[in-house]
Amino acid sequence: MKILIKNALRKALPLLIFLITFGLICYGVFYFLIVPKTPATVQEIAEVLVKNGYEPQDITALYVAQNPNVAQNLKQCIAIEKEDIHFEFYSFNNEKSAINLYSSAYSLIIQMRRGFPNVETNTMIANYCKYTLEASGTYSVAMYVGTTAVYAYSDTKNMDKIKNILKEINY
Repeated sequence: MKILIKNALRKALPLLIFLITFGLICYGVFYFLIVPKTPATVQEIAEVLVKNGYEPQDITALYVAQNPNVAQNLKQCIAIEKEDIHFEFYSFNNEKSAINLYSSAYSLIIQMRRGFPNVETNTMIANYCKYTLEASGTYSVAMYVGTTAVYAYSDTKNMDKIKNILKEINY
């Protein structure tokens, strides 16, 4: 009887290890797909930009003057422009407005910067969407996280600077 139990355990052990490993992998994947990102605040973005040597400018009034229909939904917008790096961060009252800005930025990137060959990524998980394009010597990003949106671009030689800013704000 003991021999039968030992043989059964020996045969079941690899299956048990596989099931536990597979379960942990599935949990990890679903955790990252279901858990939403926390939107950054304008203050957090400004601090990261200053830490990286940039001088963020509040362009809220300028953006509202160019787009009066967003006035009631836009909380604040800050931007930097240094060398070839352009970075804009928007904070809205609702997610729909952030999605609309993301869509506009995405369309602008496709129209103005798409070239061949290129490297594109498009990630949609939980409460955020991120599109990147590397083409014709430029790097561009359009994304939203909850009620915030980002539009950025630079020459490819400086794309790591944009990636670093996004990484520091967990975007």
